[in-house]
Amino acid sequence: MHTKEHKEMNPFNKIVLSTFEGYYPVRPEDIIYCKADDSYTHFFMQTGQRYTVSRHLKDYEATLGPFNFFRIHKSYMINVNHINMIKKADGVSVLMSNNVELPISCRKKEAFIDFIKKL
Repeated sequence: MHTKEHKEMNPFNKIVLSTFEGYYPVRPEDIIYCKADDSYTHFFMQTGQRYTVSRHLKDYEATLGPFNFFRIHKSYMINVNHINMIKKADGVSVLMSNNVELPISCRKKEAFIDFIKKL
């Protein structure tokens, strides 16, 4: 169910983030990026809200992949629709819509550029 069929089967196109406080249904397009923090994942939203979930970032790769998310680094997975700029200086990094600059790992750089060119 982690393919494009997942989007079609869920008429609301939301995922549920289970935090310590409760459950939050969110639209993937509202997520700017996700950050790994040991066994936790932080979700940074367009609204400025941040949700912390007690699951590994890897657990969300298949779920968010169909929504144009890309794992750019062992610690970061981004929503490519929220990229403001891809910086070439000092390696490669991305400037996201919330003005946060995130690194792209050397190992992910080529695959990321190929992914972006196909959009």
